[in-house]
Amino acid sequence: MCKMNTSILGRILMAGSDPHSGGKLWVMPAILEVFGFSSVLKAYDTFDAGRPWFVWFGYAATGTVFLAGGILWAVFRKRIAEYWPWHQLRVAIAELAKVQQENLELANSLNTARELIPAQQPSKLTIHSALYRALVPGGKEYDVTDCLRNMIAGDSLVLQIQNGNFWIGNINCVPKDPFEGQKKWLQVEYSFDGGPTCKIERREDYRLVLPEDTALKTELAALKTGKLVATSRPVETIYMVSFDYLPLSPLEKGWTQVYNPDGMAEFGTDPDIPGSLRMKILKSEVAIHHNLPPHAALADHLEFTAKYTNNTMIFTRLNVGTKDGSVQKQVDIKYYYGELHTAPTNPDPGCDPNKGLPEQTIYWPAQVLSGGRLAFNIDLREAVNLSLGAQGWVFKSISGVRLRGNLSISPLVLSKMQQT
Repeated sequence: MCKMNTSILGRILMAGSDPHSGGKLWVMPAILEVFGFSSVLKAYDTFDAGRPWFVWFGYAATGTVFLAGGILWAVFRKRIAEYWPWHQLRVAIAELAKVQQENLELANSLNTARELIPAQQPSKLTIHSALYRALVPGGKEYDVTDCLRNMIAGDSLVLQIQNGNFWIGNINCVPKDPFEGQKKWLQVEYSFDGGPTCKIERREDYRLVLPEDTALKTELAALKTGKLVATSRPVETIYMVSFDYLPLSPLEKGWTQVYNPDGMAEFGTDPDIPGSLRMKILKSEVAIHHNLPPHAALADHLEFTAKYTNNTMIFTRLNVGTKDGSVQKQVDIKYYYGELHTAPTNPDPGCDPNKGLPEQTIYWPAQVLSGGRLAFNIDLREAVNLSLGAQGWVFKSISGVRLRGNLSISPLVLSKMQQT
């Protein structure tokens, strides 16, 4: 607490200057009058004693000033009290004491909180290394190990993989795009709770979650072999989209160009993939679509081998419905290579919500072959469940396939997994 030592006169001045002190406002005028009369009496005594004139005159003048001041103070006592510095000083001292008391209480509260909060334990998650680079050779590689370590919260880490998300405070760990126009790849080596070191790879725009779900990792390992959970059951081939008519254009054999009208492409075959179609874009962008015959709707699996480039897109057009079958719609699902997960897709402004659902994007495991070839075995039921199952949609049938960009692709085999 702040204390103030004042003289008796100071206390009287403060009391007399308080505008809310009622009768105390008369204290100061009374004091001035007392001093005034005392000075006048002293002047009379010195005059009577025959002292020099300037002595008694000085006392008389002083007494007159005190008497006049007392009268004026009495008349304007309330106005003077408002501006008398002793009053304002007392208010300031009281406010200062209040602030000091509040600061003391806050400090005590912080000390109590520190005692209640347990000491932070080291995280069980350890990041050994993290590199961010383009999928294709070239470009810059960024070491973002320290950045990911800084993002650990407790025993876990969650990161949406994008160029602008690698920050430590005000430091940007990826100040420039590693390779303009190319997809990026984050490679991380980590361990958890003293366990073995694990390596994980995620593509740009995917969410990295550490530590991984061990059950999901087991399923993904099985998928990477090219075998699905249901492939132990017999498979019946329903239909094959072949390209045995080359060098004739697929646009003459049931395929239609759906994007872009001014686009041009060259069609041929890739010697690394027997019976394949190779599409090379010559102008703008090109996508071709093939409507399947009615009996192909029985298929629920799709197999093909393809060479992907930076602009390759492979779609299936599927019919989906509610579980009770009351509502059915179409949806286009786009497939990229990667560990099994969905990814955000830019909305299609041309999509009619009364007929179709927004386009979906899935990263699907594939068997990696020589020469940059990827062998896909896609469970269409699982693809719908993964992308739309949470919204209540289930797979009904397949109605078409679409190819876009530069690519090479084998004949597409549509099959049905026989029920046991």
